[in-house]
Amino acid sequence: MFYAIFFISCQTSTDRSAWLKEQLYIDNRIWLQRDSQLLADKFREMGTNSYNFMRGTVPLYYAELTRLNQNKPSTAFLTQPESTAIPLFGDPHPENASVLMQSDGNFDVEFVDLDSATYGPWLFDLRRSATALRLLGRQFEGCDDRCEEALVVGLVEGLSLAYARESYPFEESTIWKDYIEEAIEEGLERKKFYKVTEESASSERKIIRSESLDTNGEGILDVTTSERNQAERLGESFADAHGLVSFRILDVVRKFGTGVSSRPAIRYVILWDQGDSTENDDVLTQFREILDPPNMDAVAYASTAVFHDNADRINVCEDKLWINSEADPYHHGFWDDGHGFKSMSWNSSLQDIELHKMTEQWDEGDYALEDIVDFASSLGWMIGHVHHRNTGIDGQATHKIVQADLISGGGWSKLETELKNHSGNDADFTERDYELFKQMLEQDGMLLGFEHIEGVP
Repeated sequence: MFYAIFFISCQTSTDRSAWLKEQLYIDNRIWLQRDSQLLADKFREMGTNSYNFMRGTVPLYYAELTRLNQNKPSTAFLTQPESTAIPLFGDPHPENASVLMQSDGNFDVEFVDLDSATYGPWLFDLRRSATALRLLGRQFEGCDDRCEEALVVGLVEGLSLAYARESYPFEESTIWKDYIEEAIEEGLERKKFYKVTEESASSERKIIRSESLDTNGEGILDVTTSERNQAERLGESFADAHGLVSFRILDVVRKFGTGVSSRPAIRYVILWDQGDSTENDDVLTQFREILDPPNMDAVAYASTAVFHDNADRINVCEDKLWINSEADPYHHGFWDDGHGFKSMSWNSSLQDIELHKMTEQWDEGDYALEDIVDFASSLGWMIGHVHHRNTGIDGQATHKIVQADLISGGGWSKLETELKNHSGNDADFTERDYELFKQMLEQDGMLLGFEHIEGVP
């Protein structure tokens, strides 16, 4: 029943639905067993549009991509073993890119989210990003297939720019300039800090709690005793990792309803300082649970020899994949009680790309196609730039591996043509899976019937 074929038109929707449901169960069973309501919130968010469905189904994407199936379109690349085991972001979609403003006034632009980072075929980052850009384009009114293809071309042009060792002018980009200006203005004001904290009776600031989670499952709640104990252990590990001798925790909360793929994950926010009686040294930091990266077939076995655990994976990949490994000085991986966690700055100096902002500015005429294409180029440049400072699992320079594979596969024009075709197929089938997913939600409920499995709370 589950042996569905992805790229042929004769496949029935019933077969595809069964395989899709099986994969969704495999990918989400940890959330199902722990707190099924949080999984329902994730599925609800995935059902809002095809882009969010794509965000919530990274393992599904790679499960499909790595299936042995003679009906899939072939690639002219990845002809040598070394080309299949280089450091990857894993999920370089637009909303995983962020501006990080530094205290000295400089800024970094990074794919901040490394949850899916691992080793794998160099082409996978590009194909995933190209597919995401097509689905992004489909959220813009009037963006047709030619518009989508222009985004893929922009992605490849950005990659080639990086391989020519040229820089990308983020400060001149219409879209990035908006986020840079926002990071400067709101960062200086500490807008998020004052929005989510308030003065308490003890004169120290506390994080503002929600009365309850809203209808979308969003909110900030008190922690239980066991959660507080875990957050405090993470805080101690964080202080040790960063050499914070006078570190003290002022407040701890549990944050809900953020992201798509990681929406049900344990997420704490810790308000801490280093002993100053004023709020000047108060800092907000998130600690969020991380799971295994997507399985990229045989590469997964090689990855287990490279990374000791998921916390180590985050730390190794931060060094390998960020243009500036210190872009977020409080980003770090930790292991606690059988769970991997990562710490992240939570302030207004960090601004994430947001789909709803881009669509609004597109609809209002503030962004034109050339601006979105330029943005796509920046993503390609970021993917290509880190190739110059990395090595594959075998120790060879990543950019040399990719250049050799590009030449043997037919060069840049062949890459562009292949990415157009493959990302078009991927986006179309993601849309079809999204429609099947919405049907399953309607027919089987917000947990797709998984609640009837024995042991689900």
